[in-house]
Amino acid sequence: MAERAVVEYVATIDAASADPSASLSELAAVARGSALAQWQQILTQQRVEGITQAGSVAVEDASAKTASTNGRWSVSACLDVTNVDLLDTSGKSVVKADRPPRVRYVYVVERDRGKFYVVEEKAVGAY
Repeated sequence: MAERAVVEYVATIDAASADPSASLSELAAVARGSALAQWQQILTQQRVEGITQAGSVAVEDASAKTASTNGRWSVSACLDVTNVDLLDTSGKSVVKADRPPRVRYVYVVERDRGKFYVVEEKAVGAY
């Protein structure tokens, strides 16, 4: 279930990044804490700059470690952005040429009243 929370989190970010009219409050359904604040800030900045996303991030090899005593899980996953582009208002890509196509992340997932939320995320290197 903690792995599924990461998949839903990434899909929600994808949807908000692709549709500038989507409410950023949707992120609160899948994230809390620093993860929520970070993506609200990133997406707000993208919207100010007129940047939208085309394509979706693929979540691969997600695996959760046993829940800790505080109701949190550590989830490792690889994000494949091969099919993702970020476009400016003229439709030109703003993705850096040296962007790695796959990056491993470690997420902290918290369970609250039966629902899982991503509360932290950290990139740990190209994969």
